[in-house]
Amino acid sequence: MGVLSFYEKRKEEKELKRVQALFRQMGLPYYGNTPIVVSEPYNGEKSPGELGTIKNYIPDFQALSARSWQAYTESDIAQLVINNFLLWVIGSGLKFKAEPERMLLAQTGLDFDDFINTVESRFNLYMDCKRATNTRTITFHQLVFEAKKQAIVGGDCLVVLDYGRSEDRNKSVSARLIDGFYVQTPIASTNPNNGNFISNGVEINKYGEPVAYWVLLDDMQTQRVPAYTDTGTLQAFLVFGLSYRVDFYRGLPLLSAVLETIKKLDRYKEATVGSAEERAKIPYSVEHAQYSTGEDPLNKIKNLAGHAVDASTEHLTNELLRQTAANLRLTTGKQVINMPIGAVLKAPFDGKIELSFGEFFSTNFEFLCATLGIPPEVALNKYTSSFSSSRGANKNWEHKVLYERDKVEIEMYQPFYNYWLEIEILKGNVKASGYVIAKNTDDFLSVEAFQKCRFIGSKMPFIDPLKEAQAVLAKLNANLITFEQACEELNSGDWTTIVRQVANERELIEKLGLIVSVVPQTTPKEENNDD
Repeated sequence: MGVLSFYEKRKEEKELKRVQALFRQMGLPYYGNTPIVVSEPYNGEKSPGELGTIKNYIPDFQALSARSWQAYTESDIAQLVINNFLLWVIGSGLKFKAEPERMLLAQTGLDFDDFINTVESRFNLYMDCKRATNTRTITFHQLVFEAKKQAIVGGDCLVVLDYGRSEDRNKSVSARLIDGFYVQTPIASTNPNNGNFISNGVEINKYGEPVAYWVLLDDMQTQRVPAYTDTGTLQAFLVFGLSYRVDFYRGLPLLSAVLETIKKLDRYKEATVGSAEERAKIPYSVEHAQYSTGEDPLNKIKNLAGHAVDASTEHLTNELLRQTAANLRLTTGKQVINMPIGAVLKAPFDGKIELSFGEFFSTNFEFLCATLGIPPEVALNKYTSSFSSSRGANKNWEHKVLYERDKVEIEMYQPFYNYWLEIEILKGNVKASGYVIAKNTDDFLSVEAFQKCRFIGSKMPFIDPLKEAQAVLAKLNANLITFEQACEELNSGDWTTIVRQVANERELIEKLGLIVSVVPQTTPKEENNDD
């Protein structure tokens, strides 16, 4: 071995010892200069016992529905949040706009203007008509509001579309609701013989598609409600509050994660209000020292008011009574109590619980609103921030509202419109022969092209209407939006209706010889102040 090889070997040995010392310091097992890799399963828990027992929840949909409705009935917090949520998302309903796919339907010979005008006028009017619902006590917009409330509180709600009543001479499409609580698997039956299986009252085919729903009746029998008509049009479907895992075909209540929190907050609030009430009934207490006379100082007031004096206070002199009466007169009617020796008049409780109630309750209320997806300011209808921050919060909430409206459109409005449009075309009220051909030939893309539409809800209220109008006008002048979109953003109604009405009004003004001038409003340059 040469000298160079000897020193190289010693250098390698020193480096190996250094690396092994480093491994020992880090607590790593090693073999030579290589750490030994230990493989072990990972379940999310780094320190044993920190996450507790692993739970794979299997929802009891009926129990969750009952508990959630109990919370909604008993809790003003739950009602406040959910009702405000529905008011903002649905309100008085969404307005229908037909938008058939022109390029795809160009070869069908469809008169688009006639189709759009006919469909929009008839369907918007029909949704405001009570014949659109099976009970004929509410409109379809009101039914959507109730269905979404049922879904949010109860977990899900079954919507069934029927083709009128048997006694109607002029039948039409109507919708009815079935509480999701009654969608249950038949007790004494097994899976159907057609290869489908029933999961929590929902009959599923081999592709995982819901094809029917089993509803529990009053006589403890179950009724099968098909999901599709004979022509393949959707006629029964569930509206979900909160979707669960992919292999569950039912919805969870939106309150399911906060049921305990709501209950405890209600108990805390009731206990705080109750204790304050009981404390108000006992405003003062008299504390006696061991050397006190033991007399009741309040008897002096009773005596001056004409009440009898207790035996314990009979030794009071007339001079003392005259002095106390003088003090009462000098304080303009306020009571002055001459305390006996060794007695102190105190409030029995300090009321610190009430002082900390607001902060504690507000913190938990904010977490509750965040879980349910609504800003606390919106839930309470309370805005105390500057224009910029309020507008930012308003825009964030607007994004959430638009997302929820899209869900409502897909879940309820679109299926109802699809069913109604097919009936109207078959009855000859809407001219679209290409739809019948596409339906019979299973040309689903053309059918979708006829059914394409959108539903528009009311825009969010403006923090500063003038600034919002100026912003819309700037986009309109830059050709970034249409006149119809400008009217939608400003909540001013339908542009076509407005233009026609304005034309009629101007014609009437000229006919009567009136002079009306509209002066554009100008405002002085404002300082940059968001407060």
